[in-house]
Amino acid sequence: MIFSIKPISAEDTYPLRRKVLWPNGPDALVLLADDHLPSTQHFGLFEADQLIGVISLFEQDGAMQFRKLAVDHAIQGKGYGTALLAHVLDVAQSSGTKRLWCNARVTAMPFYARFGFSAEPDSFFKGDEEYKIAYREYSLRDSR
Repeated sequence: MIFSIKPISAEDTYPLRRKVLWPNGPDALVLLADDHLPSTQHFGLFEADQLIGVISLFEQDGAMQFRKLAVDHAIQGKGYGTALLAHVLDVAQSSGTKRLWCNARVTAMPFYARFGFSAEPDSFFKGDEEYKIAYREYSLRDSR
């Protein structure tokens, strides 16, 4: 598995967000108001020159939220989502953030738990999908 992860534009994330996460959803679920804030970072995972995975990282009040982790359905289960999440974990730790979190589909919680994420007890729904807030807390000793 030879790939690279590099910064991309918000617009570059939209096709995979739509295809993987919300193929029939409204634009509001794909295009985020915070996509173009100066503190927002978008990352793409490329195999050769083909964009096959995306993730976005938003910073606010000393915490970071990652959103819209999406890997093309045709190649899921090969470690690409793991690589994107590991990249964001490194960025968050290096930044000195206090907390990294996401709105995780309940069906994805075992994936996030493997990376040390805990879940808030309450859940909520977006359409028919059930979500929980998954999070990791960082202390000063965690920073590099």
